[in-house]
Amino acid sequence: MPEGPALQAALQGLWCNSEDGGRSCWAHDRFTPDGRLRMCGRTPDSRQAFDGLGQVEMAGRRMCYRVLRAEGAFWLPPGARYCTEIVELGPRHHRYRDLDGGGVFTLHRLPDTAPDCPAP
Repeated sequence: MPEGPALQAALQGLWCNSEDGGRSCWAHDRFTPDGRLRMCGRTPDSRQAFDGLGQVEMAGRRMCYRVLRAEGAFWLPPGARYCTEIVELGPRHHRYRDLDGGGVFTLHRLPDTAPDCPAP
């Protein structure tokens, strides 16, 4: 598996947060070539809308982002930092471990042309 800048490049594109194996998405994550991560959707439990933007930093397989913008029910305030470890990367999915709680989550790759976040 790639690490550092190569891993960051491999993550570029659109990803789906899903509870049904990627058939439907409750949120979208888009990694961009300029090192940003846009996250938007509706929380699965309360269906509250959220939208956030972060600046990504990679070190090995550790990915951290600093929140630049947070709207709606986004779970972190601007300036906060969140880190994960990428534990698996395939052509159609990636898995990451939340370094705070230890949970492992799977995101599913979508075509770049798929609809994702509305304009902020």
